[in-house]
Amino acid sequence: MKIDSNLKLAIFDLLVKINHLFTQKTTRKAHTNMMKKAALIPAAGQGLRLGEGPKALLKINGITLVEIVVSKVLPIVDEVIVAAPQGYEDVFNELLPPAVSVISGGDCRWSTVDKLIKASQAKTLLIQNAASPFASQQLIEKVILAAEETGAAGAFIQPSVPVGLLNHGKITEYAPKETALLFQTPQAFFRDILEKHHSVKERYQSTAQYVMAGGHSVESIQGEPDNFKITNELDWEIAKKIIAPKLANDLTLNRTIRSTESA
Repeated sequence: MKIDSNLKLAIFDLLVKINHLFTQKTTRKAHTNMMKKAALIPAAGQGLRLGEGPKALLKINGITLVEIVVSKVLPIVDEVIVAAPQGYEDVFNELLPPAVSVISGGDCRWSTVDKLIKASQAKTLLIQNAASPFASQQLIEKVILAAEETGAAGAFIQPSVPVGLLNHGKITEYAPKETALLFQTPQAFFRDILEKHHSVKERYQSTAQYVMAGGHSVESIQGEPDNFKITNELDWEIAKKIIAPKLANDLTLNRTIRSTESA
């Protein structure tokens, strides 16, 4: 049986279109599967206690805190999502490289982190506060690696003195400094673990608390003394006068920031 030449061309054209559609779906699926690690950056705080405006936009050596954090995580994850204060989305989009996604933060930390979790499909989710910009890239990588092995990991640092446990205004128990650890960020989790335990709407200060409250342990990674959260005026003064000079001499960070700006 002979097939008309026009019919042959029509069949060929149809096959090309089918192949194109299949390739697009396969590419999208492969892209989704490649998203193994995402950095979620809560940066939606208005900085009311500090009184300097949104903390993420405060500058150290002329660079905003959110830029410092992004410059550290961008080279080591597949996706970066930043939650900006409501009304500041355009400011953040102009400030950050195109590879970074900006979403609107919530009205509290729980809501902001919940939005960030839902905005990513990556298997491993790193949480790094914009108000805690001094964690080294090496520490961030260690936390991610530990989370990929155990499902949950975070940076913790040992106090220099025992920690008292408050009970109705009195200290009735204490934790020796050898067994007590103070929470830091970064923290990282498998998304299924985080989705399961973060769904409980409690007012915990740290994301790791949700996971531990749900019965899942968190792998402890040795934190860093300089890795503190900027909360009040004293923190900000320490950041500007003690930490800033160290960052100015951090050639690795400066190179990373320059390459991020040119992306």
